[in-house]
Amino acid sequence: MLHRDEEQALDMLLFSEVGCEGLDYQFCDCIVNYDLPWNPMRIEQRIGRIDRNGQKSESVSIFNLITPDTVDADIYFRCLTRIGVFQRAIGGN
Repeated sequence: MLHRDEEQALDMLLFSEVGCEGLDYQFCDCIVNYDLPWNPMRIEQRIGRIDRNGQKSESVSIFNLITPDTVDADIYFRCLTRIGVFQRAIGGN
């Protein structure tokens, strides 16, 4: 077990949709979306909570967990291809 002061330690913060409301997390360098909202602006808002002024990391990582062959997956890919909000928000490749 690693102590939090050790270099290899991993700090994790877990919160619900409420975590997107009015708080900034520029001390984080990764976000994992496991409950994607259907509104793409909500996703962009989540990303903006960590990718902002004061961010100490050179880059931030965004992971979206999606169950294949579901309505959520269809909506995600429509947003990805038609709106492009994810590429604009995080500089897609």
